[in-house]
Amino acid sequence: MQPLKAEQFYQEAYINGDEPLYDAEIELDIWGQSCHLGFDFTGELSENLPEIQRMLELLENSRAAVEQAILAYGMCSVAEDWVSGGEPPEDYDMESDEDPEYYYTMEDEKVYLPITEEAFLASLRLDGGTVYLDEKPEESYFDLFLYCKPDYFAGHVIEVFVEGDGNIKVNGLAG
Repeated sequence: MQPLKAEQFYQEAYINGDEPLYDAEIELDIWGQSCHLGFDFTGELSENLPEIQRMLELLENSRAAVEQAILAYGMCSVAEDWVSGGEPPEDYDMESDEDPEYYYTMEDEKVYLPITEEAFLASLRLDGGTVYLDEKPEESYFDLFLYCKPDYFAGHVIEVFVEGDGNIKVNGLAG
């Protein structure tokens, strides 16, 4: 990842008590996808660029670990549950005991069941998130949102925390 410069960010400052706080935003290519990231921090942006750069490199290198955490959380099964609650095909016989082989999402995308882990991982897209910087780098973290294409979760996203020390926590669905 190329080093970032302060002028690449959109930035706002506000006061929280006696302490100035800052928000910065940038559009970046992460995991081969364009996404919008926000940053919350104290101090000047230029002072925080090394920690921002470190966190972005951590994120760029954590894709496989994030995907494994999402699978370990059981999100592929959750996707199947959500999809099977969708619209069955028009020719589906409701009196039949068999489940249809496919369903339609709210966007009329055809989804075949079962959803394989490979298909589920291929559907993941980084929607964006926020990086919360702390004076202690290990306490900085990302709050990421990932969506699926096809939209298995009817407009909801998967929330994942990537901590500054590399720990990853899946928080389930949001939205």
